Amino acid sequence: YMKDMTERCEVRAKDWDQRSQLRADELAALAGAIEILTKEVQPRDEAAVKRALLQAPRLASASPHSFLQLASRSGLRGAAQARQEEVAKLLGSEGRRLGSTALAALAMRVSADPFAK
Repeated sequence: YMKDMTERCEVRAKDWDQRSQLRADELAALAGAIEILTKEVQPRDEAAVKRALLQAPRLASASPHSFLQLASRSGLRGAAQARQEEVAKLLGSEGRRLGSTALAALAMRVSADPFAK
């Protein structure tokens, strides 16, 4: 009985260590994603909000430069979308590497664009 109990305890301890390592790897992947978001996305988002608050509303036909302004705005969206895809790719690859369904699900949620029509 003692031998059987010792084996079961060793197996459970090994499983616990593997799960603990998996969670630590998941946390490291999430920390990397958060770092990307806070260092690259947040400052640009704040700058875009400030610019948006400073702009006065005007008619599109009143200004000959409106097309250029729209192009630059779409460029900002493209850069933000590229960063969003980078974060989703990082989370997805870490989820596959670690075999984590939680990270894979988070990658799917990040890659979905909530503002797309």
